[in-house]
Formats: sequence, C-alpha cells, structure tokens
Amino acid sequence: MAAAENASPGTRVEGIRAANDIFYRGDIARSMVDFSAQVGGVLSMEDLDGYEARYSEPIKATFMGHEISSHSTWTQGIMTLQILNMLESFDLKAMGHNSTEYLHTFLEVSKLVFADREAYYGDPDFVTVPIDGLISKAYAAERARLVNPNKAYTELPDAGDPWQYSSVRKPAGVGASGVSGVPVGSSGNDGGTTHISCLDRDGNLVCATPSGGAFTKGVFFPEQGAAMSTRIEMFNFIDGHPNRLEPGKRPRTTLINYIVSRDGQPVMTIACPGGDHQAQANVQLILNTLVFGMNPQEAVEAPRFATESVPDSFHPHVYYPNRVSLEDGFSEGMAEALKSKGHGEIVRAATCGMGATVSRRDPDTGVMSTSGDPRRACYAIGW
Repeated sequence: MAAAENASPGTRVEGIRAANDIFYRGDIARSMVDFSAQVGGVLSMEDLDGYEARYSEPIKATFMGHEISSHSTWTQGIMTLQILNMLESFDLKAMGHNSTEYLHTFLEVSKLVFADREAYYGDPDFVTVPIDGLISKAYAAERARLVNPNKAYTELPDAGDPWQYSSVRKPAGVGASGVSGVPVGSSGNDGGTTHISCLDRDGNLVCATPSGGAFTKGVFFPEQGAAMSTRIEMFNFIDGHPNRLEPGKRPRTTLINYIVSRDGQPVMTIACPGGDHQAQANVQLILNTLVFGMNPQEAVEAPRFATESVPDSFHPHVYYPNRVSLEDGFSEGMAEALKSKGHGEIVRAATCGMGATVSRRDPDTGVMSTSGDPRRACYAIGW
C-alpha cells in the first residue's frame, strides 16, 4: 500500500486513493479472496470492491447536564444511553459507590436494556428500529419502574414497547425476539479489541475502538501477515431477530465509541474493550466521573462488575441466566449480599472490561487529563 501511494504521481489525496485501490481491488484484495477460498470462505472481489465507509449522525441523550453521543444500532452504543436514561430514576449518589443497592440496581437496569438489545438492535439499513423510542426519557422511566429493589430477574426479562414513544411506525409482524435455544456454555472472546483516544489544546476529541474480534479465531493471510476480522460471527440465524444474517448487512457489534459534551463543547471520551461487558463498563466509568467525582485514573481503577444474563454476542451466543461477574476488588460479603437479592451464580472475573480509557478536557481551564487501566497494557502520553 505504501509503495502504491509513493508511486502515485498526483497529490497526497490521490496517493491515498491508490493505496485504497490496491487494498480493495488490487493484489492485496486478490490474496485475501484466494486464501478465503482455500479455507472454505465465500469472500469475493466484488465484496471488497463494494465496501464503502460512511459517515453517520450520532445518536444522542443527556445525563446530568451532559450530552452523550454514540453510534446507532449496528453497535450496542445506544445501550449506554438507555442505561443512563433509566438510572436517572434512582438516587445513585445516595446509594453509595459500589454498594449492594447500587450494584443490584445497575444489574437489573442492564438486564432490561439487554432485553431491548435482543429485540430491536440491528443494522438500521435492514431493520426498522424505534431509536427515538428506545432513548426516550418517558420510556426509560416506564422501564425503570420494573426494577424490584429486593429481587433480581433470574433470566433475561421481556423487552419493552418503545414503539409507543417513537415517531417510527411499527412494521407489521415485528415482535420481540426471545433467547430460546441459546446454549449454555463457554463464552465468546473479545481479545482482539483495543481503544485509542486523542485530545488537543483546541478542544478536538477523537476516539476509536478498532477490533478484529478474537485473534484465536481469525484466519491469517500468509502473504500479508494479517487476519480477517471475525465480527461476522455476531450474526445469528434466528428468524425474526434484528441481527439475523443477511447479504450486505452489518453485524451488530459490541463496539462502542462516544463523546461527552457540556454546553456544546466536547469535554470527555470514555471507552473500554470487553465484548458484552463494554456497555456496562462504559456506563460505570461515566458514573464514576460524573456522579462520584472521580478523576480519570480513579475512574478506571475502581472495581467493575457485569451481568452475564444475556446471549453472548460472540458465536456460539451462549447464555448464563442470572449470572454476575465481579472483579476481585469486591468482597465475599458483596457476593453474599447480591445472592440475598436473588442473584444466582457469582463468578470472579479477572476483568469486567479491560483497557478502559477516560480522557477529559476541562472547558474552563483547558487542562487535559487521561488514564491508563492497570488491567491491561495501557499508556497515557502527553506532548
């Protein structure tokens, strides 16, 4: 690709186009297609030639005087927005950070939002999604009333009805997707995800969460020394499911990027690789900073937790009803307290999201700060 760019006689932009051509239509594309065929794949030159990166408008919601901008439903980005909307119905600060009441409330809200994810999230180019209904404050308040402060859902609850809060008309025959037939077993792997965020003195914020899926599953191309993404494994074959496999459709990924703004100015970006733990970890990081006043390093070091009571996004989409993962920073007393509220299996996890990054810019002083998560090799660099 570098050689193609350097050989281009035109401008820098034309050089980049030449590099793009060799990747999507030239020798590199051919090597990927040929090797895919050798291992039983169906990738074609037409598939690569037809790829197009597109800009899209972010989906937005507000929380504690801040605006949170994220992706549409080909990711689980709006899970973050839904969870935050629902948590506005509770006095989290009065509960206390990482108290039993706080964990229980968060876990139950997450289950309710996961139920909506399974029922409605999919590539919006292929499925009709009531996004405005899902992130409606009124809908969030309705769903929050389903949280029992003393009793946990022992399986994924029913999805809600966001259509009544949406300007989008519900298509005929659309119903909530269940989790029947999903096996219980070992979970998927999100070991191939990382995150980078960058801030500058002019107030620009950039964040990206690139991922190829799990390296242990990837097909490596000998000539290129690189692997094909495994994200297609996130599709399923359940009739009527918004994330069912279809030609040309984007799989619903676990990836999340978002930017937090105040008074129209970007002030913070937060991300945390970790598969289905991503949305839960990201919300905890937001709460650590905005509700509990932690600085970026304190926010990423605080112990995290997650519900596993949802079909895993990664093949084979296993499901652990009523299971909770706690990092080692939580005591056995916390595990017992959660069990007393009906939470079933409590497992100790090395990480509930790994490689978290919180990066902030104070809009008043211009001071920038960031963090490095000790759960993984992370670096904070300033110049």
